[in-house]
Amino acid sequence: MYALNSALIQMTLRRIILESESNFHAILTEQRISASDLRFLQLLNRQNLTALDQLPVSLFRIGYRSMEVGRGGLDDDVFERATISLSMVMESIAFVERNNVNPLISIGFDNKGYDLFRAEPFLRRLNMIYRGRFTLMLRSNIQSLELSATSPDSKLRDCISIIYGDYKYLSKNNPKAIGTMRDWSMEMMGAEKIATNLLMDGVTPKLVEAHVGLPEKVNSLHRKLRREHSVMRKSGGRIGTHTSALTRMPMHSTLFILIYLMLAREPISRINGFAFSRALFEYRQICAHIKINEDEMLDASEAWLLAAGYRAQEVKMSECRHCKNPVIYDARKIIPCAWPACSNRRK
Repeated sequence: MYALNSALIQMTLRRIILESESNFHAILTEQRISASDLRFLQLLNRQNLTALDQLPVSLFRIGYRSMEVGRGGLDDDVFERATISLSMVMESIAFVERNNVNPLISIGFDNKGYDLFRAEPFLRRLNMIYRGRFTLMLRSNIQSLELSATSPDSKLRDCISIIYGDYKYLSKNNPKAIGTMRDWSMEMMGAEKIATNLLMDGVTPKLVEAHVGLPEKVNSLHRKLRREHSVMRKSGGRIGTHTSALTRMPMHSTLFILIYLMLAREPISRINGFAFSRALFEYRQICAHIKINEDEMLDASEAWLLAAGYRAQEVKMSECRHCKNPVIYDARKIIPCAWPACSNRRK
């Protein structure tokens, strides 16, 4: 996995140290770094940095004011500062490309902005960095991270904390950046193609049939894909419920739903099949990067039932009032928080 976090921390600290005293507090505010965060970053040891570098999500998000910046040149002093910032942004983009995780999930860079920025030549990017007010900001409360280099479960919780911090920030400050992924068009793609995509993801035929119809065709497609070894693991078999996934794998359920909500347009009005497929891919990529075995992950049908439960408002997300972490729960039941450090956690 392509590592990033320790390098960005070192570059951020160096930038802060080299800034003039008059700009010091402005830089901290710009990057959403408090005085206590700064002390925490300075005291991170090699083991902490190793743990951060094993996460497939960046501790920093890319924020900007505008992509419409004109084409004027930059003065020499501004050029140098913009070049340093550009190198940090380009490393973040390399992190996305090498690890193959969606930029919104991986570095908090909205997909439209990411595509526009990446397509521009060097001098144009420099202009966008300076005039568009690009900056790298902390995505979450870093002092709550577990930073374990040996525990996949701890890494999973740290990924959730970082993505949730970004979800809260974007929901409040830039809601147009999330929930932009439209569903597949039944008219343009056809039910058979949509069914094929979902079956290849591993969703059981009964759930696919309920979504697209075509009962006989779905079963025929499933048999064909099985013969071609094109079906993901655990496809077919008994259908469970979203409650079983929430009870058995609360952290995995939280990660999947968070990713789905970051991507899906109108997740309450419908099950967004395209966003589901992409969220499932991102969830699997993150789990693979932090060395969680396939048998320990949600299967596709469990993930589908969570998305369906969210659409029906039987699955909800809130913030635990004790530990301030995200909690995915069954609206029909009272389930204690699953976070290990929470005072109200499950026994």
